[in-house]
Amino acid sequence: MGTSAVAMMARPSSRRILNPLTSEQRQRILDDVCYIISIRKGFDSTVINRTWGNVTIFPAKEKTNQHYDGAELVSAGKAEPGTEYTSTAVHGRIESMNSGMEDTYSEAVTTARQAADDIASFFNDDCPGLTTRPNVKSFNGVFVSTTPTPSPENLKQAHQMLRTYYEALCAEADLFYETETGKKNISSSMRDAAKYLGITKPWNYNPTAMDTCPACGSSVIPGIAICATCKAILDEPKARKFFPERFAQKSEQKPLQE
Repeated sequence: MGTSAVAMMARPSSRRILNPLTSEQRQRILDDVCYIISIRKGFDSTVINRTWGNVTIFPAKEKTNQHYDGAELVSAGKAEPGTEYTSTAVHGRIESMNSGMEDTYSEAVTTARQAADDIASFFNDDCPGLTTRPNVKSFNGVFVSTTPTPSPENLKQAHQMLRTYYEALCAEADLFYETETGKKNISSSMRDAAKYLGITKPWNYNPTAMDTCPACGSSVIPGIAICATCKAILDEPKARKFFPERFAQKSEQKPLQE
C-alpha cells in the first residue's frame, strides 16, 4: 500500500473540502519523514494505534542496527556493543475529518515530527512513576531523530538517560521491598531495570533454566559435574578436578585373577 493510501482516509466524493490543501502542500506533508529510534532490548515489538494510523516500535538487537519503514525491514547492519538501535520511519499524515457542516469536510494534518513526538512520548511515559527520585524523567529508550542514523552523541545521551531512569526504578523497588505491602508493587519494569544494569536484588529472583540428567532424568543445574540424584558423572574433566577421589578409587582396584 502506498504512502498516500496509508496516510489519507477515503474522501467522500459528494462532499466539499473546506480550505483544501494544494497538491504541492499535500505531497510535501506525505513526503515529510522523521525517525523513531529505540535503543532498548529484550521487549516484544509494540504496536501503538492512532487515528492517523499505527506505528510499530521494534526492540534493539545485539550487535545489529535495523532500519524500518512502517513494519517493513528496509536494511540491517553490524553494530558495536552499546551502539545498537532500531530506526523506524514515520511519515506525515492527512485525515478527512467531519467539519460539522452539511456536505463538507476538512483535512487534518499531522506532520511527521508531531507523529514521532507523540509516539515517543507515549512509549516513554508508559512507565512507573517515581517517589524516591521525582526529578528523574521516565525514559524507555525511545527518542526522535531527523535522520535514520542517530548521532553518537544522541545515542550516548539516550543510554545515560535510560541508565539514570533504571537506577531510579531499582531504588524505588528497594523501598517497596521493605514492607510486605510494598513488595506487591514491584513491577516487571523494575525487574527489567535490574537485569539491564546487571545487578542482583532480592526482589529480582531469576530462576536458572535447568538441564536434564541423561542417566536418571532429574533436573540438574547446567554445567554441574555430578548428578546429585544418581551420582552420574556429567562433566568428566570437571569431576576429575573437583572429585579426584572417585577416579583414584577406580585406578587402585586390582584386576581380577583368572
